[in-house]
Amino acid sequence: MTMVVALLGIIIFDKLMNASYDGAVTLIVKQTMPSGELGDDYKYDGYYAVMANQVFADTLESWLDSPEIIAEVYEKAGMDVPVSMSYLANRFEIDKVVSQSVAVRINAGSTEEAQTLLKAMVEVLKSRIENVLVGSQNQPMFTLSSSNILVLPHQLDYRLQFGVGLVGAVVVGLFMAYAVYAMKEE
Repeated sequence: MTMVVALLGIIIFDKLMNASYDGAVTLIVKQTMPSGELGDDYKYDGYYAVMANQVFADTLESWLDSPEIIAEVYEKAGMDVPVSMSYLANRFEIDKVVSQSVAVRINAGSTEEAQTLLKAMVEVLKSRIENVLVGSQNQPMFTLSSSNILVLPHQLDYRLQFGVGLVGAVVVGLFMAYAVYAMKEE
């Protein structure tokens, strides 16, 4: 009985919850310095270029964890900036896929909001790269390209939710059985 109640509770909660959407984009960084400026370390293999891309991908991750950058993304998107600092710092989920590829995900209330925020994020990052990381000839040292933005409706994993509900039901059932046993002993 408890399992049925838990499962029904999960389904009802999912239906009553506001619809949300998951948006994703992959950012690809590449070093663009002319070969004459790279130095002797870059002549024979691509090891240092790969390492430079990896360090820059780490920099992108740290930028997207910064509330300042996220506030700039909101301003670029023409949206009101949320007032919670922890909300801003955790707005984008970032995973470095390979040394020069960073996957960014966001959860939003509508497809338009997710697309607008991700487009603004890419534009803000590109402008930061062009304005901050320039070489001796005023050329950007890195380029940033992005995949197409993908936005899908957010859905709960019912198997996981049912498993959690089942474990909870077993724990509650064991507690109730122990309580009944303890009451009969007195």
